[in-house]
Amino acid sequence: MHPLFHVDYYPPPSPEEASLLQGQGPPGFSAGGGGGRPQQQQQQQQQQPAYEQRRCVIPQNSRVVLKNLVKKPELNGCVGVLVAPDARSGPTRRYKLTLDDDGLVMAVKQANFTQLLAVTHADDGRSGTILDVEDDVRGYLVDCKRTGDEEFWAASDTVAPRGTVVLVSRVNSDDWRDSIAFIEHVDLSNRRYRLVQQDSLHRANIRFGAVDL
Repeated sequence: MHPLFHVDYYPPPSPEEASLLQGQGPPGFSAGGGGGRPQQQQQQQQQQPAYEQRRCVIPQNSRVVLKNLVKKPELNGCVGVLVAPDARSGPTRRYKLTLDDDGLVMAVKQANFTQLLAVTHADDGRSGTILDVEDDVRGYLVDCKRTGDEEFWAASDTVAPRGTVVLVSRVNSDDWRDSIAFIEHVDLSNRRYRLVQQDSLHRANIRFGAVDL
């Protein structure tokens, strides 16, 4: 059986995270009671991002390759490492990254890079690591472990692991197009991800090939 038929869900949120998602205070908080420090607890709640929003942050030190840069096209194809989200970018979600070649630090939108992820092929389960993106033909150059060769995998055949933060790019829905989401579940038989959207927390089943990694 293909290894991706057995896909676990994320563990449920902790009591603290669940209370934040439901718009409540932390466990033990009572709006009218005399115990605890409700004002301080409310301030802590406001400072913490929602559970799904924290999931929609690409991990620090993730390796990426730049693409579709208009002002600096000479940097397309360069590889770098994500340092952290750019706090000044707000909802546009830029990341600070450092380029391997010259150490240049820059802030880049998620639409302008591809994560160099460990991925699996939907047909036979062979695994590999993304080396580069080929947007014009909707696919990836992958270092395949089984063959030891560099192979082209179509985006519709390339399966990212659950938890991956993606950019939804090729859908008809205005509510989902160009939105950021994370993969909650992989449905291999139908070649779809169940995604959780960053802003609305809505869920949808979306084709593998309709997202940018």
